[in-house]
Amino acid sequence: MPKNFDFWKGVLFAGLFATAFMYTVQNIGQRYLSEEKVAMTYLFEPIFATIAGMIILGETFNKEIFIGGSLIFCAMLIVELNWNFKREKL
Repeated sequence: MPKNFDFWKGVLFAGLFATAFMYTVQNIGQRYLSEEKVAMTYLFEPIFATIAGMIILGETFNKEIFIGGSLIFCAMLIVELNWNFKREKL
């Protein structure tokens, strides 16, 4: 068990505020949104985390991040635009 108090402050912050508090706020907010909007919120979570990592931690932006973000964005467009593909009977 780590004896460093700073370590436990980080664990406490991550456990209580970053996880428990934010999921509580998110669950309360979901009452007022449609299922599609809630799904989009969860879908964009990796993109928000990447942007925050770049701003706060100075992480670099590379082609793998761009490709992954583009795939997530395309999936969101497909869901949001509600494209109906007609299938022909064989």
